[in-house]
Amino acid sequence: MPKSSHLTRAVFRAFLANRPYVSNKCLRRPVVATLPAWQRNLNHQQTRPFLDAILGTDKPPKTLEGARPTPKNFEAAIGKLVDLLRARKSRSRTPSHEELVDALKFLFTARYESRHALTRNEVFLATETFRHLQERDLVLSEHAGSMTDGDLLTILDTLALPTPKDRFRSDTRSLAELVRSSQARHPGTTSAESEQAYITILASTGSAVEAKDELASHHVYPRAVWVQVLKGLVQEAKDTDFWRLLKEYQAKFGDLDPYAHEELVLAFIRADRVFDAQRIYTQPLNSSSGPTTSCVSKMLEMSIRAGKMSAAESLARTLTSRIREDDVVASLILYHAARDPRLENLRQTVHGLLQSSNTEVSMTTFNDVIEYALRRNNPVLAHAVQELALSEGFQPDGKTYALQLQFAIDQRDFSRAKQMYIALLAFARAEYDVMMRATDTLLERGADIDCEAIAGLCHVFLHRGEIDEAVGLLRHRIDFFPLTDRARVAVVFRDFIVDPSVNPQRAFNAYELFRHAFPETSAAHRLPLMQAFFDRRRPDMATQIFSHMRQADPGEPARPNADAYAKCFEGIAQCRDVDGLQTVFNMLKLDLQVELSTKIRNGIMLANIACQTPWQAIIDHFYKIMDSREGPSYSTFEVAMRACETWPPYGNFEARKIIAVMQSWNLEITKPMYDNYIGVMAGQCEFEDAVELIENMQRDIGEAPDAFTIGTFYNAIPWQFRKDAVENWAKQAYPELWEELVGYGEEIDEEWEVRYFKIDRSIDIDDPPLFAEGEWKPELQRQMQSQIEPLPMVT
Repeated sequence: MPKSSHLTRAVFRAFLANRPYVSNKCLRRPVVATLPAWQRNLNHQQTRPFLDAILGTDKPPKTLEGARPTPKNFEAAIGKLVDLLRARKSRSRTPSHEELVDALKFLFTARYESRHALTRNEVFLATETFRHLQERDLVLSEHAGSMTDGDLLTILDTLALPTPKDRFRSDTRSLAELVRSSQARHPGTTSAESEQAYITILASTGSAVEAKDELASHHVYPRAVWVQVLKGLVQEAKDTDFWRLLKEYQAKFGDLDPYAHEELVLAFIRADRVFDAQRIYTQPLNSSSGPTTSCVSKMLEMSIRAGKMSAAESLARTLTSRIREDDVVASLILYHAARDPRLENLRQTVHGLLQSSNTEVSMTTFNDVIEYALRRNNPVLAHAVQELALSEGFQPDGKTYALQLQFAIDQRDFSRAKQMYIALLAFARAEYDVMMRATDTLLERGADIDCEAIAGLCHVFLHRGEIDEAVGLLRHRIDFFPLTDRARVAVVFRDFIVDPSVNPQRAFNAYELFRHAFPETSAAHRLPLMQAFFDRRRPDMATQIFSHMRQADPGEPARPNADAYAKCFEGIAQCRDVDGLQTVFNMLKLDLQVELSTKIRNGIMLANIACQTPWQAIIDHFYKIMDSREGPSYSTFEVAMRACETWPPYGNFEARKIIAVMQSWNLEITKPMYDNYIGVMAGQCEFEDAVELIENMQRDIGEAPDAFTIGTFYNAIPWQFRKDAVENWAKQAYPELWEELVGYGEEIDEEWEVRYFKIDRSIDIDDPPLFAEGEWKPELQRQMQSQIEPLPMVT
């Protein structure tokens, strides 16, 4: 779809929704348009009363009692519930209880009458609203406008509606428990109908055993409730309870009817339990017509995929006798393809089935057979089925090529995979256009879009660069979602932002939308976003993300702690960002919520070293760590040693003092520390001292030098002619280690025309202080310093 069509669509959406359209590129847009759409006050919106009558967009009635379940009325009802959450969060005035009760009644009545289960978002909003009313004694009370026992029955009946997409709905169970608690406080308000609804809710929300016990204790519930409990036991894999309860059902009601039989069979098929599905399928029925056609079709497909062709043959005969019914042809084509994959025989069979049946067949039917063939590692059959589909007038679609692409990848046939990928690209544009038309229709009708669909659409929009489409999608919906669902959508943005293949500016545009839409995101989830921009060598964007974290109010989850500051300074060191170092350090000095810890100072030292101010690392931070209440960590000495490497002419002297302090405290001189000490000698051009350290390494620390040690010597020494001297020495003294070092690869600094080997000399500062709280005594450091020769003056 061309870009102009997106603008057209956005304008018409705004036009039909009775709200203004403002482009974010307009220089004369009103101030309100610069705010996130979900934070705007509705009072700021323009109105077009003369268009309302023409377009039929008049405002919803003041009361929703008896109102038709139109998208506009649903929006009004949901809007009241959202207003309650916003008011409670901002501690402002909430909607009146009359408005909330009216909205809640309309929502549940409309959903129940249409047999449409509530979405997760609606359940979340309804739960918060019901709890709000309950806390104010507006449920089953004598107050005017209180929720009545009939209203509570409607809530339970609606929550009991099937939700096939979700396995267990704990949110539904929570709301049902709130309703039951209100009924328990008011004797006489619990009816047989509400008990039945509650049992059904238990069975579908992971408490089927509890529901079974309720059945056993009362024995007054109808067949339908028993079937729901049996299905719940299947979902929870409570086999013993299931078969025992089924016997009780048969003793009480007789044989299963075909529809109850189908529900139980399909429950086992969905759980991928072939043996139990066959066992329940053979149970006697109270109808001479036998199982439903849909049930037979699903059993046939399951038997084929499980390789039980003898059982499939009997089922296929049953379906053949019902050839003119729905759900038959597709299953029979799959059966004949599995039984006799020869193309000519299959062609005749399929042609005969299509002629005998009066149901429509699409490429999806053939895709199912192709998928079966590829899963059985039979690409010849898959190709034959595709040719057969072409002969019957069906063109391969995106799913056809996607299946073959995955198979080619699994078989490591990359030439074939490339062909399938190119073929698949041809369908991407058309499928996207179809998706957009369907989405627009749903949005215009005010249809429910759950969080998974929102997440999927956002994924498509982000990867296609349609950030405005994502804004429009989230604008009026994100506040409806509970935190768990918001997190599902947020992770799509986080994954996109940290993807290294995404252009930095596109990633940052997505971040801007993300930070406004999901302000509850914690610092722990924001730090990877910041690090992603450091990794892209865009420290300006990374520090801006940290700045947004710093702007959060104290106590909010987005507020950075000491570890977050340390992580940011590490990223600044990674990018050698002088401006970022100054900016974040100023933030730290003004942050009364964070105390300068050893870990933070270690990070600042790394940043100072990278920004070519090693003296500040030693003077302003290393010695302050030594004089702090917390004391040093082991990485403190490693970082300080690295600072000495690039601090002529004092680095040599300071490094010797650091080693002396560590030895006086009996701290282990590890190989990384010893390598860093060699790096100091090299950095100060002390060639002979560095060689002596390498030669005595085995004696000093019990470990022999390796290629990394030689690489440290080479990389740390300045100027290429000195590096050449190191190379000549290493080739003679340690030829094998030199050859290994060359294998690491090299890079050339074009500005200074020097060579470096690709060795990782990073320092992990995520280690605890060496001393437990209260054990560190800064006097120890001062005493040791007084015994060491002071720093010489250099003029």
